[in-house]
Amino acid sequence: MATGQGRAGTVTERYEIRIDQRARKHLAHIDPVIRRRVAKVIDALATEPVPAGCVPLKAMPGAMRLRVGDYRIVYLVNHGEHQIDVIDIDHRKDIYR
Repeated sequence: MATGQGRAGTVTERYEIRIDQRARKHLAHIDPVIRRRVAKVIDALATEPVPAGCVPLKAMPGAMRLRVGDYRIVYLVNHGEHQIDVIDIDHRKDIYR
């Protein structure tokens, strides 16, 4: 795995990002401008898996939610294996259905 510089100057491991098929399908149907914003946020999770603004989901223990405009990214973090599983990306009106 690749390593990067943390904020405090400590070396941290990058997290592997895996995107579920359902999330890929929803991402493909998003407007290209918003898709780039969402992709940028997902890429940033590799170095900071729990960024400011992420919220744990009560209905799904262990799942986190990030907001990108009107879209939501729902993902799981496995700190032990340094993995992030993006399980869904959708509009805020549809994400929890």
